[in-house]
Amino acid sequence: MTSFGKIFNQMFLRKSRYVHLILLIQLFSIIFLSLLILIQNPHGAPDILLSMFPGNRFWTIPFSISVITTVFADLTLCGLMCWQNQKINISTTWHLAPISENKVYLSNILSSVAECVYIFIIQFIWDLIIGLIFESTSGRNMINDLAPTFSDASDDLELIIFLIALVLIIFTFVDFVNFSSHAISDFLPVKNAKWVRILIVAILIIIAAYLFLNINSYIQDRVNQTFNSYVELWTLNVEYLCGAIIFGILNLWLKNKYVETKN
Repeated sequence: MTSFGKIFNQMFLRKSRYVHLILLIQLFSIIFLSLLILIQNPHGAPDILLSMFPGNRFWTIPFSISVITTVFADLTLCGLMCWQNQKINISTTWHLAPISENKVYLSNILSSVAECVYIFIIQFIWDLIIGLIFESTSGRNMINDLAPTFSDASDDLELIIFLIALVLIIFTFVDFVNFSSHAISDFLPVKNAKWVRILIVAILIIIAAYLFLNINSYIQDRVNQTFNSYVELWTLNVEYLCGAIIFGILNLWLKNKYVETKN
């Protein structure tokens, strides 16, 4: 019997190739764009970058590009992980392993979350290194500048939980749309199932967006009325984590009952 940890490690190693590719492209982009901006602006960073990241005119360039490209890199990874999740969900290869289907699905989701944590740690380290150089060349102390940001450990923990909960509900919702569209289209007596699935996916996304906005608004109103204060980040964390659990349970039921794997 294969262990959960072994399946998780295999999935993580397979998906980590995309993390390394994205990081390589991001690093190349930072170097290329920095050189391009320096060639066009030999006296240092243009005013638009200095307005966002005031400091040394030369180190502002790689630091600002690193911060900006991090956002695009993380969004790209999220999309790739959704795609990889779907491939594994319908792949016969992974489901031939002597382990329960539920554990395979759980390994799939959690390994994707681990990839997001993995890329975040690497990006944080190199942003920290570039930031240290940027701060020192600007005549500032990075520790003093960052002290207010990390002064409240509870706020930092809430933010970390929020990011994890966010990717969890994204992954589980994408799986739910995929599984439910498969299940619905299989019951319909139509030949062109591809276009039917696309229509079903669009309808499910619209319905989910409508329900999310209404539920979120209701919860925020209730919190405001109860505590007479603005909605804290923890309310979103609870919403997202509960939503991820609900979607996860529905996904396991749909997958085991209606979705067939293929090579």
